[in-house]
Amino acid sequence: MKISFQAKFLIPMAVSLSFGLVAATALTLIFVPALYVVIRELTLFVTGDQDVP
Repeated sequence: MKISFQAKFLIPMAVSLSFGLVAATALTLIFVPALYVVIRELTLFVTGDQDVP
């Protein structure tokens, strides 16, 4: 099966773009909120404050 020159360029580019979108979405939706929770818990631990919303 022959793959054109254009397909040889577009297939890896589409794969890397898709992976980048998935990674950025996971980072935004999971890692950043989890980091906020960790920072809040550490701040409460260090200051000795009660967990007041």
